[in-house]
This record gives sequence, structure tokens and C-alpha cells, in this order.
Amino acid sequence: MATGKVKWFNPSQGFGFIRGDNGDCDIFVHRTGFQHGVILDDGDKVKFELVNGRKGPAAQKVEILEKSPSLPPEVY
Repeated sequence: MATGKVKWFNPSQGFGFIRGDNGDCDIFVHRTGFQHGVILDDGDKVKFELVNGRKGPAAQKVEILEKSPSLPPEVY
């Protein structure tokens, strides 16, 4: 399985991108690529199965390895 960090994920749209640890390209991730109830946040360390999607590399069977630390409220 490949690893990387969530570059961004929009929960209302249900998709985002992962930056693979190899840094080659961004990898598309859709909410169908992980278990119901899992919430991906920007910066989360994840592992995933890399597959060929309709428009390029995509992530399936995404699992969170480490949650990203939360930003302090004053950053928002």
C-alpha cells in the first residue's frame, strides 16, 4: 500500500486529493474510497491502495495512520 498526506478534502463535495510520499503527483480521493464515518482532514497521514481512476491515479481503501494536529482557533 502507498502512503501520503491529505492535501485537501472537501466533506460537502465528498472528494479531495492526497499528496503521495513519493511526490510524483496528486492522487484523487472520493468518499467512496474509505469507510463510512471516517473524516479526512487536511494534513492527515494516510495509507491507501493506488488504482487507475477515470482521469488518473486514485486512492481506494484509505486508512488514517495519523491525524493532523488541529490548528489553534486564532488561525481561523
